[in-house]
Amino acid sequence: MKSFLPFIPGIIVLIIWHSQAFAAPAESSHGQHHENSHAGHMDMASMEKPAEPTIRTTIEPSSGISRNRPTTFTVSLKTQDGKAVTPADLVEMHTQKIHLLILDPSLDDYHHVHPVPTSMPGTYEFALTPSRSGQYKVFADLVPKATTQQEYSVAEFDVQGDAGKVTETTNTETRAGGLTFRIKVDSPPIKAGQDNSITMTVIGADGKPFGKLEPVMGAFAHFVAFSKDRAEVVHLHPMGAEPKDPIERGGPELKAHLKLSHPGYYRLFAQVQVEGRDLFAPFGLLVADHR
Repeated sequence: MKSFLPFIPGIIVLIIWHSQAFAAPAESSHGQHHENSHAGHMDMASMEKPAEPTIRTTIEPSSGISRNRPTTFTVSLKTQDGKAVTPADLVEMHTQKIHLLILDPSLDDYHHVHPVPTSMPGTYEFALTPSRSGQYKVFADLVPKATTQQEYSVAEFDVQGDAGKVTETTNTETRAGGLTFRIKVDSPPIKAGQDNSITMTVIGADGKPFGKLEPVMGAFAHFVAFSKDRAEVVHLHPMGAEPKDPIERGGPELKAHLKLSHPGYYRLFAQVQVEGRDLFAPFGLLVADHR
């Protein structure tokens, strides 16, 4: 699994919404997205809840997929009537037209990648080294210009071997890249369907607060939460001042409002960049019924 990550200074408010469940499970899923409203980024907060995807995603590996072996994948994006979806048809969000959020059945092997266009319209490529077996889910996080509305188009690929089971471990502290990451719920427990205030703190290897987070995709941190069954995904970006210069640094504390739709177990991945390297810090969250 990818490495763990740090967090940002200042108070950050995240605005979330939840999508509908769709008829075609291979191409849609519950989804939420928090975005900033800064120049150069799509203002997702001003948009309605995601509707049924208008784009169909299919994924094909270049060869058989095995654990711990690099594999190149081809991604095809088409409208429901079969028209190729090119970069010109998509709105840029946080420096990218396409965000692929990829997770295995055990919720352990998470990847956030950005496929590149090929010479064939509507076709893209990316490389990935899966570390687990079973059916991976790929959430294509997109904003078509035709709708200006965020949507998740979902595809899958299979890695040889038996799928691992989810270990419902809850944790408020984790380590990655020599850093310690801590999460605190201000008014526990986290309740389904309600805004929950959380605080995340990053501590350096020297035991002191860490304030050297580098900009990554136009922000100091990115957060993605998945429900245990991977039926719901929540993609978060901090509200507030975003870095405008690559020399800016963030950390060590982040406050956010997190809203998850259902009671049960969630895995939350925090992504940051330190010394040019992406770090991923996983947290296990238990969400209580709102009643």
